[in-house]
Amino acid sequence: MSMFTLTLQIEVVDKILVNWIGLPRVIALREDLLERARRSGRHVAETLKKPLEEAKYIGEPGLCPLCHSKLIEVRHDGDVYPCICGICGVRGTLRVVDGKVRFDVTDEDRPHSHLLLSGKFEHLQELADISLKPPANVDELPARVAKYKNYLTPLKPDRQAVPERQAGLEGQPVPVCASLPAGGTPGDDAANDNASDDGTDD
Repeated sequence: MSMFTLTLQIEVVDKILVNWIGLPRVIALREDLLERARRSGRHVAETLKKPLEEAKYIGEPGLCPLCHSKLIEVRHDGDVYPCICGICGVRGTLRVVDGKVRFDVTDEDRPHSHLLLSGKFEHLQELADISLKPPANVDELPARVAKYKNYLTPLKPDRQAVPERQAGLEGQPVPVCASLPAGGTPGDDAANDNASDDGTDD
């Protein structure tokens, strides 16, 4: 989601991450989280009525002071900027203050963030100069790719048989997960199967 809004130059004014809610609809039992979602919706609606300059972020601060991401990439090998934000690419320095990790970004480095138009244009130029620039030996590519292209023979399903197979499955229940015997534990089914397989027929 962060990369989606970043590329479209959408101003992010809130971010909510809810952990340990794995079952469907269980979120409805958490009034505190529902109220937080309502607050987020109201804030987005109110922000739309204001100029972009007045947009305010109200979510978790994260580590990056620009995009509020917690993902910081640590680099080595003598890189002049050993740390960058893994989302917006801004360069900075990690340090610990009062037992808490901080990611400091100078005013000089802020324009390099891909969150800003200045950083987007800079990154676009990087792509043109490096990633999208054909290598000197690009003419060798067809011969080298041929080895991998013919390495495996892909399996293609018989499209004529697909409708017939689907017709045969109509009305049959779709298994969701394996069930356990009442009061059982994983592995009980296999143990019961082995116990009943005594070589006799029912």
